[in-house]
Amino acid sequence: MGRRLLILWLILGWISFPAVSKASHPLAQQVVVLANSEVPQSVELARHYQNARGVPETNIITLAVNDAFQLTWPEFVDQVWNPLLSQLIERKLVSGTEDGKDALGRLRLKDVEFNFTYLLVCKGIPVVVAGELSESHVELWPAFAERFASVVADPSYELFRTDPRFQRDDAAVDGMLSLLLVADVPVHGLILNPMHRRPPPVQTPFPILRITRLDGPDFGSVRAMIDNALLAERKGLRGRAYIDMDTRGEGFAAGNQWLDVTGRIANELGFDTVIDRRSQTFAARDRLDAPVLYFGWYTENVSGPFALPGFRFPPGAIAMHIHSFSAQELHNPRRKWSGPLINAGVTATVGNTAEPFLPFTHHPDALLLALVNGLNFADAVYFSLASLAWQNIALGDPLYTPFAVGLEQQIGAMGDPMEVMLDQYVALRHIRLLERELGRPVALAQGRRYLARSPGPALALQIARWLAEDGKTAEAVSELMF
Repeated sequence: MGRRLLILWLILGWISFPAVSKASHPLAQQVVVLANSEVPQSVELARHYQNARGVPETNIITLAVNDAFQLTWPEFVDQVWNPLLSQLIERKLVSGTEDGKDALGRLRLKDVEFNFTYLLVCKGIPVVVAGELSESHVELWPAFAERFASVVADPSYELFRTDPRFQRDDAAVDGMLSLLLVADVPVHGLILNPMHRRPPPVQTPFPILRITRLDGPDFGSVRAMIDNALLAERKGLRGRAYIDMDTRGEGFAAGNQWLDVTGRIANELGFDTVIDRRSQTFAARDRLDAPVLYFGWYTENVSGPFALPGFRFPPGAIAMHIHSFSAQELHNPRRKWSGPLINAGVTATVGNTAEPFLPFTHHPDALLLALVNGLNFADAVYFSLASLAWQNIALGDPLYTPFAVGLEQQIGAMGDPMEVMLDQYVALRHIRLLERELGRPVALAQGRRYLARSPGPALALQIARWLAEDGKTAEAVSELMF
């Protein structure tokens, strides 16, 4: 497996990440949690996360914010931007010299220093800043360009300033807050992300807060995201991988290329991987058991097996559906994608509150590759995203590290009768790797041993398929009688 995955990294132009472990990184102290004091459940959610991860009390910030899905720009500045920055300064999490306010009334700092990395936004804090400003606020661009000339030297940057498709001032709240510590941040259009596809540590020309959000249709499903992240970090990812491509080319070709590479990564890791290349998305009749990894596109609303009553993701599941408006109705359990995925038990996902255009969505191949190499969810998100201050949100625990437990540890932990239906996927992953490295006879022998103590239909089906391919039809039928 190691040799094959190394080849894949070289294909992607990958440079290996340094090892990441909680023992060497006190990451809980690097997280600031933001909740809405006007919504008691928002504060309760923040406290639940604090208890789960050991976040210091000084890092829990509550603000009185309108309980709405979106804010106007004046509301955002007065209720979120300025109060949050003031609280960070007061708690000595940020330092700098106050330098008045910009044209939008945002507090400005110079000589900024900060001693945290992640900002976790809890359900109750609005999701969108509504576009409504006049074109006069484009004047913020020259000041930004002068201060960060090395970034705006990219010739494509001028396009984002002048192309009318990008001359919008609506944005995800989280996208804007990622540049909270940067004075004169333009509000029309996007900012290129200097962390995109660059292995850490990355020296950025301006401070970037890595933001994720705990949000969704209801507080119960959101709270479960925290608990399932912790469970998956103890047990590892257990399930299958599903990649849903389509047949579109031209301007959509990049999305299919990302998904193809994503499938190759999952397959190299040994996950039983389904890659669907049909023009339509997965149908309700398709097999979709234990989708611990799901990456697909491109329908407006949740469909297929995901829309069936009672459908559930296994603990720790990472899923995303590339769509321009996947998070536009985040609090609706049945419309778009982000809300329904969380409602069905996803632990981590990403989405868009408005049209970002394909290059500026999260790239699934980069997201999975970063997670595989030990990055936590927040770091992987910023590795996978080309834009800042735009339409993108990431939903999940920023510290969630789905590959904290290796396959060998998962195999050693098998045996709990209450876990047998998920443990079969650990066995399935192992024998698929054995078949690749040592041949089918070795894999079949080990698979039968696993089936005797961790029986399950997915494991039995794989063994039966191999036997049928080898012409042993009677044995294949017998294995299905487990």
